[in-house]
Amino acid sequence: MTSYSTSLPKVILAITAGGIIGGGLHFLFSSLYHYLTWGRVPEHTYYILLASLAGAFLGLLAIGGPLWALLHLANLRRPICAFVAGAISPIVALIGIGVFSPGDFRYIPAGFFSVDLPMMMIVSAIVGVAIWKLAYSPSTDVARGTLP
Repeated sequence: MTSYSTSLPKVILAITAGGIIGGGLHFLFSSLYHYLTWGRVPEHTYYILLASLAGAFLGLLAIGGPLWALLHLANLRRPICAFVAGAISPIVALIGIGVFSPGDFRYIPAGFFSVDLPMMMIVSAIVGVAIWKLAYSPSTDVARGTLP
């Protein structure tokens, strides 16, 4: 059976690339939505790109990183585990918003659960698999300098 190992430089590379991929996909989809809805490219495009990248990095650090660490410690290091972890991370974020925000879910738009949540789950699953691909390499033994 193949085991997967990683190292700290690979983890840093994977988190960085995952933030760029996730932020880039969010920027692409939000700009495309804006163009299809209003027929023009959004103003202040650079601010939207910076906000998309910052949101992706914060999401990875707050939700994706700890979830990945738990899966790594539980020895769940297969690509399907990364796919599932990426897909459920937006749901974990919504639960966190519901638990830690004042009031109830009134701050979330009405159509969010029908359109935005499935799109976020798809993008997050893609990012999870990309992070897995960059972070892990198959190994038959634990090499020196790798994380078990």
